[in-house]
Amino acid sequence: MSTFKNWTQADVDRQNEKAAAAVIQGNPLVKMTVDKQSDDARKESEIQEDIESFLKSKMPRCWWTRSRMDRPTTNRVGCPDFLVCYNSRFIGIEVKRPGKKPTQEQRAELAWIHSAGGIDAVVTSRAEVESLFALIDAAKELIR
Repeated sequence: MSTFKNWTQADVDRQNEKAAAAVIQGNPLVKMTVDKQSDDARKESEIQEDIESFLKSKMPRCWWTRSRMDRPTTNRVGCPDFLVCYNSRFIGIEVKRPGKKPTQEQRAELAWIHSAGGIDAVVTSRAEVESLFALIDAAKELIR
């Protein structure tokens, strides 16, 4: 497995698909939570709350901050919804409802994070963040 530093967004998307498929086939690497409401019908803020709950469960090995558009902010336009440091990796996570795409400003911020050596991700569910964290954990084990 290559290091995340050299991964493109296509690599991350491909790995997320593999991880999700493994979970569906019964692989215990990542536990997916089943929501009562389909992700398609959920508000972006509800998905963000699920992700924030997951990040809280990873403390103290995880630090994060959440950009909220319902409150005044000093963040740049396009700043990802979550800025995360997990297992010595910097991650920018943009949350979107299924089928929605990041804005031009959001894509630019994610590209900047990627070019600086961080991990950039556009996710539509808590399960995708769980898969990403599982990959980071697996990669850390390989590097040791």
